[in-house]
Amino acid sequence: MKHLSGKLFISITAYCAISFSSQELAAQSDVLDINEIGNVDISTLLEDTKTFNTIGMGIALSIAECHGKDICEPTVDEGEIGQLIETLDQRIEGVVSRQQNSEEELTPIITAYVDTKEKYADYLERLSEISKPEPELPQEEFVEEDLFTDEDALTEDEYSAFDDFEEDLEDDEDLDEFEDEYDLE
Repeated sequence: MKHLSGKLFISITAYCAISFSSQELAAQSDVLDINEIGNVDISTLLEDTKTFNTIGMGIALSIAECHGKDICEPTVDEGEIGQLIETLDQRIEGVVSRQQNSEEELTPIITAYVDTKEKYADYLERLSEISKPEPELPQEEFVEEDLFTDEDALTEDEYSAFDDFEEDLEDDEDLDEFEDEYDLE
């Protein structure tokens, strides 16, 4: 029971961290657009690095939840982490450009973004190593009403082959009755 409650706590914590962080990042993404990153104050950039760290904690918890399991479906996927890495690349480019064009000391912020990006790359690698369940395909994908066209229709000769097969089946049934009648089995 203790193990189960620990897993539940981790799941809830990961969900909360990812959900809250995604909303916070979405709210800040308007402020820290790549074109505007040169105009925001340093404290906003620091908060942005903290947001990415919080998201990273949620990703780490999601991956940790799958540790030791043969098959697991984490709450985060490679595409989401890839998007976050792309966003971090844009942030790094913007802050480096800003530092080159001004006398501000932004090295700690650049370092924080780069460190976070490296963590995300590690998460992406660890996530790719997790065995995920095979996706279940809905039955509708296998059923098509117009599966065969007129070109695929059987010719008379092909259709008559089925008649021959039907006669063979009837002969086999007669043979089964004969075996039953004389206990030949």
